[in-house]
Amino acid sequence: MPTGFFVPNSVSSSYVANKRNESGALEYESAAGEVGVGKQTALQQLGKQYSSAIEGGYAAYLAANRGVMGSNMGQGFKEEYLRLQQEGMQQNIAETNLGAANARQELDIQEAQIKGQIQKQFQTEVGYMDRMANSLNDYLGYVRSLTNSKGLTYLNSDQMGKGLDQMYDILYNAQPQGYLDESGNLGMSYLQWLNAQLKETTADKEFGQWAFGLGGYNQFQEATRKGIQK
Repeated sequence: MPTGFFVPNSVSSSYVANKRNESGALEYESAAGEVGVGKQTALQQLGKQYSSAIEGGYAAYLAANRGVMGSNMGQGFKEEYLRLQQEGMQQNIAETNLGAANARQELDIQEAQIKGQIQKQFQTEVGYMDRMANSLNDYLGYVRSLTNSKGLTYLNSDQMGKGLDQMYDILYNAQPQGYLDESGNLGMSYLQWLNAQLKETTADKEFGQWAFGLGGYNQFQEATRKGIQK
């Protein structure tokens, strides 16, 4: 079970949080973990770069000092030169440290933004799973209303009294040809009915793409057959 970034708080989030990638690792936890690893690698590289900069500056400062101290300049000039050199070195170190702090802050911001995007994708997928569950519940009501020319319902009396958690496979496989809804329209399979419910809005187009183009419907079937939706 995931224990870090993604904590399931619903039946749909339980399924999404427990999805595995091709390596067998938890998909969303692994993605968030990779962001953290990438940040640590960048921090280590950053530390090396700024350490080298400070060490190089200090080495240049010592070399300059040795050159001045070994010259024929007057003592007062030497002391003033060394004072200015020391002030310059301290300023360079302060600027280098400030640059390192700003770079670390930028890495923190980037990490938060990427993890936020992953979290948003997680919540989007959970929302799609919940929406499909709600749509199947609505479809169950639709199928219960279907009757044929003899007035017989598409579902038998036993099925008419069952709830959604007992009817998933029946609804997935429903083919109510020869039955009409309350408006006199021919009965539709679940996918036909679902497609008919989608409007020309961005939200519905994205949901439809997830359901039909990205395997969301198959994932939902897998979830219900594992009993997660119960």
